[in-house]
Parts: sequence; C-alpha cells; structure tokens
Amino acid sequence: MSYSWITFGQAKSALAGRLGDPGKVFWKDDEIGRIINEATRTWNSIAQFYRDRCTFNTEDGIAFYDLTQSANPNLITGNGGSGSQSASLMLGYSVTDQYLINDIQYHLIEPKTANFAGGWTGTEMFTMDDIVRAIERRRNLFLLLAGLHLNHSQVNYNPPLGDGRIVLLDSVQLVRRVSWLNLNNEFTPLWRDDEESANFLIPNWAINGEVPIAYSMIQTPPINIQVIPISDDIGIVDLITVDSPPNLNEIAGTLLSIPDDFSWVVKFGALADLLGKDSQAYDPQRSAYCEQRFQEGVRFALSAGTINQVTLDGITIAPSDLADFDSLKPSWQNVSVATNQKIEDLAIVGRNLIAVSPVPNAESHSIQLDIVRNIPIPINDGDFIQVGKEHFDAILDYSTHLAMFKIGGAEFEGTATLANRAMSQAMSHNRQLRAEAKDYDIMQRYSNKEDEDRLRMIKEKEAA
Repeated sequence: MSYSWITFGQAKSALAGRLGDPGKVFWKDDEIGRIINEATRTWNSIAQFYRDRCTFNTEDGIAFYDLTQSANPNLITGNGGSGSQSASLMLGYSVTDQYLINDIQYHLIEPKTANFAGGWTGTEMFTMDDIVRAIERRRNLFLLLAGLHLNHSQVNYNPPLGDGRIVLLDSVQLVRRVSWLNLNNEFTPLWRDDEESANFLIPNWAINGEVPIAYSMIQTPPINIQVIPISDDIGIVDLITVDSPPNLNEIAGTLLSIPDDFSWVVKFGALADLLGKDSQAYDPQRSAYCEQRFQEGVRFALSAGTINQVTLDGITIAPSDLADFDSLKPSWQNVSVATNQKIEDLAIVGRNLIAVSPVPNAESHSIQLDIVRNIPIPINDGDFIQVGKEHFDAILDYSTHLAMFKIGGAEFEGTATLANRAMSQAMSHNRQLRAEAKDYDIMQRYSNKEDEDRLRMIKEKEAA
C-alpha cells in the first residue's frame, strides 16, 4: 500500500505558493517539480525512510549478484539469466548526466538545454563542457569516498617474467577483494598484505613460483597488483573493485551509475567546482556551501544501510560479510549446493553486491531481501508523493531552501533555518526507527560490516 493523499501537481502548487510565485513565472513548473523530487530523494537518503521487499531467484553457478542489474552473467562460463529484476527496479540507477545538467542550469539561472546535440545556449559564464566535466569529477570522487557501487570482474594471469604483477584496467579506483582461480577451477582468497611482511613470513616469495596466498598494492605502480608469492601457473584473478564508470556523454545521455537518492551529492559537488573557479562565475560563499553539502552527503552515504533482513529458500538468516566468508570458510566458492539442498548463507559485499554460499546449482533457489530502496519519484502531475502527511512539511521546507539557491545572498541564507528543520526531522525519523526495534542498530550494521572487517580507509585521527 502506497501513499495516495497528495499528487505531484498539488505539491508543485504548494511549493509555488510558498515561494510567492503561484503563476510559476520565476520558477518554472518543470523546475519546481525537479526541486520537489530532489528534496524527496534527499529526505530518503538521510531518513532511510522507504523500505520494501524484493525477491529473485539464483542462477546456475553464480555466486555474486549485482542488485542494480537485471541480469547477472556467470563470469566463468559466460552464461546469463533473468537475474534480480525486482531488485534492480528498487536499487538500480536512473539519473543521467542530462538530468543533472538541467538541474544545475536552473540553479545557475541558465536556459535549460532540451537538445543536447545543439550545444550550449547559455551565458559565457559557463560552457557545457564545464558542467559535464564537473559532474564527472565529483561522481568519480563520490564513488571512491563512499564505495556505494562495487564491480565483480576477472583478469587473466599469465606467468610473468619474475615480478608477479598484474596490470588492471585504468578505471579501477580501489581493490576491495582478490581471489585466485587456478586451472582446476578452484578459488583461493588472497589476503591483503605488503612486501615487507612477506619478506619475513615467506622468504624467497619473489623467487619461488608457488600458489599465491596474498596480494599487495603498496609498492606497485598505480593499477597494479602484486601477488605473493609469485606463481608460475596460468590463473585468473577474481576481483571486487570500486571503478570509475564510463565518461559522461551528454549528447547520448549517460547514467551516473550512483544511487538515485544520492544524486544530489554529486550535483552539489559539481556546483562547488563551477562556482569556485576564477572567472565571472566566482561565488565563494555558495561554492563553500556546496562543498559542505557534498562532504555531508559522503558521510550520509557511508552510514546508510541497505539490506536489513535476508531470507534464503524460505529460511530467515542473519547475513554475513565477504570477509567472514573468506576467513571462516575460505573454500566457499568451490562448494556447490547439493541436489535438493538449500543455499545457507549470504554475504553483503556492498550496497549493490551480494554473494551466496554454497554456490547455487541449476535448481531454483529463492533470495528475499528487506531493503531500504530508492524512493519512488512521481513523473506525472497525477502521481502521488510517497511521504506521509507528517513529513510533507519537511519536504516543502527543504524544497524552499533549494529553490532560493539561485537567488543567493541574504535571501538564500535566510532559508537555512528551513533546511536545518528538514534535516532535523529526517534525523528524528531515524531515532524513531531505533525506538521501534531494539535490534535496529544490528540490522543497520549488516550493510557496513564488510567495510569494518576489510578497511577501505584509515580514519583521519588514526592517520595523524
């Protein structure tokens, strides 16, 4: 059952009235709708508000499933299947570079581009390339800092000339997990280590050709992996990585490849760059504000939970993380489900990626996930806004703040109280959830346990 008390058209009229522009002259109808949708997405990203359940079936021989994709091909044999279609609708990506460009154009009081093939039609303060590259830079940085999208891939290893190094694609930003696949189709997890430690624990590791048990990236050139010890055998390196998606192409329209509800973070990052450059566009106050919003968004993304409960073949379990799989049952990728048996465990690798054990066979096995999903966004004026009456004022408050950004100055700063009130109400919703479930913090921690057990970054205080 969804909310059905206020339509998109009614919400736009309510915001226009608040702005003192009921005729939608200064703020166009399309602009007001975009502002409401961004406010709704921002609300959901902070409040963890919209929860749902998705169910899909496993595929023969596939251990890893990308919940944002409608198909999860087997990386070894190349066979594909129907995949997690319902999950991809709830967690998949739909915001494009074109959409974000238009949002930014409204904020900067530039004409909205309808025909991207026709090029830039705005003032000399900006160019289309300025905006596209700013979005691209901040998208890549957001993905690196928040690690919200992980890729599962494989790289061939041929016996090297003595160094045991593997060159990865230059799109790889961060390696999260490595496993070695030998000619017998047997996987061995490789633990992150360094050459200094290997010199003491595995003498002559760089000379003797043995089966790798670890890897390092601390001494290698960029996008290289050092396997420890080196191997004289042909193999495959199985990878989980954070990657930079393909470059944006505003003419064709390119997906940002980040969660829809966090697209606002990239927008503010791009605006920080655009308003911070030494040119006619220089606006240090609003640039600093946008940078603050970008950094806040990264923090929200790092703490956001996604999967709160898991049911495998009808049995509810407490999910694991991939680090536990690798440490407690290192041969898990080599074990397949026996006939008429069930899959037993699921590891949350990241927001978009899960792994199941034992590896599914050709029989149909069901995965049911209770998740925090992308909040549904209205398109037509008759579509309903998916928040309750008790939260709609927060959406209007924050929408008013967003709308005033293009005015700037004291008028914009004066709406900070509205934004703070909306953020406070989102935080209050989180406290309410904690009151309703004594194990809420445990359920939230499931999604972040992999980052705790396999650190992505040392905290700033520890680094000092």
